[in-house]
Amino acid sequence: MGAMKQVWGIGQRKFAEDFKRRMWMFDLLVKNILMNGAEIWGWKEYETVERCKDKFIKWSLGLDWNTPGYIEKKQKDSF
Repeated sequence: MGAMKQVWGIGQRKFAEDFKRRMWMFDLLVKNILMNGAEIWGWKEYETVERCKDKFIKWSLGLDWNTPGYIEKKQKDSF
């Protein structure tokens, strides 16, 4: 979560209006950290990784934490 907060802060300052670039940063930095231990914990923690990504998307789009997932995905697909 610490890496996600750092990447979000950089994205907010540098790429406030560029959602695709923010997602690129997430995939490049945060996802690599999360997937680093994938060989150890396997795919049973996959839902945790997806929740982190969903949280990052909500932060990036400026949505509330309690926004339903289908709205988040609809907003994400519009970019």
